[in-house]
Amino acid sequence: MKSLFEIGVESKAFVCNSPVDMYTECVSMEDAWKVFNRMPTRSMIAWSAMIFGHVKCGQGHKALALY
Repeated sequence: MKSLFEIGVESKAFVCNSPVDMYTECVSMEDAWKVFNRMPTRSMIAWSAMIFGHVKCGQGHKALALY
């Protein structure tokens, strides 16, 4: 299966927000960062998901740094 980036939809922020949120909910911060770092424009939804993901993983210092 091709990734979002292989089919060229990474430029659509609303499409990238969902996998960022999914990966943070699954506590897969490495995968969340891969999608987040490739987003050309990061929405408040993506930032919030990343912050929440680090809090959920017990990484409050990283969440605070993102904030």
